[in-house]
Amino acid sequence: MSVDQIPQTAAEEPSDILEGLLHYKLFNEAEKVRWRMEDIPWSSIDRSKVTPNSLALVRQIALAELTTYAATRRFLQEFSDDIDFTQWMSVWFYEETKHPYALIRWMHELGETFSAKEMVRGRITAPFMKSRFGMLVTNVISEVNASAGYTVLYRMTDEPVLKLVAKNLAGDEARHATGFFAYARRAFERSKRVEEDRLDGLKVLHMWLGHNAQVQHPVNTVGLRTSNEQDMLEEWSKATADQTILEQQSVLQQQITRERALGMVSNLIGIELKGPEDIMEKIRELTPKSRKTN
Repeated sequence: MSVDQIPQTAAEEPSDILEGLLHYKLFNEAEKVRWRMEDIPWSSIDRSKVTPNSLALVRQIALAELTTYAATRRFLQEFSDDIDFTQWMSVWFYEETKHPYALIRWMHELGETFSAKEMVRGRITAPFMKSRFGMLVTNVISEVNASAGYTVLYRMTDEPVLKLVAKNLAGDEARHATGFFAYARRAFERSKRVEEDRLDGLKVLHMWLGHNAQVQHPVNTVGLRTSNEQDMLEEWSKATADQTILEQQSVLQQQITRERALGMVSNLIGIELKGPEDIMEKIRELTPKSRKTN
């Protein structure tokens, strides 16, 4: 490879590879807090606190987590010129791969099995959007949503081992949101199309918060699938002391996602967003006049 062939993003990196790259900072942070599968007390599962519908819910979540394989492959393809980000993908891929493994292991201890067809089907995911910045913003929000979802699962279940797994996964997803945010911020700071990227970020946020049913991201679609499983939801509700807690937890997840996503995207693109109602107003302001009239 000649000097002229060096990817532009690589040429922009510092000459000392350990100075300035986000990957190594994120890698070191992950090393300090990473949990281990062998530390989960699998033999302590309380079978009396597990129901058929709770098993069905965890199965749906585990299958949705399998999309990491396809997502990683696409990230490596779409960001092949970004040495820093693609290095971090190795950390993200490893940690995300542990998530379905932990959930499947929990179910395995209860006598549940997964077929090869289920595993392959679980890897299927929607195509990436064309905007690289928009894709990074999408994953910031999806990781925030996933963290909120596992936080809800942690609060909903009384089964101690699943509770611990959910707590670990919620922490991972929160860190991953921070990681994607760091790369999105760097991309925005280096952007030569700032207004277009700002608009893409707003559009992604609008779709997540305003038209949630249309977001074809695995983290979101599993929520949509399970929300239609009335028997499953009723079973979870019956398992709690308060019949309204399921609805309260669902609202809580939405609130957590909305507040964190608004704050992070607002900070990222440098536009103050006090609430979801501000998003469309900002989109109209940034949309070029020629596109407004078409």
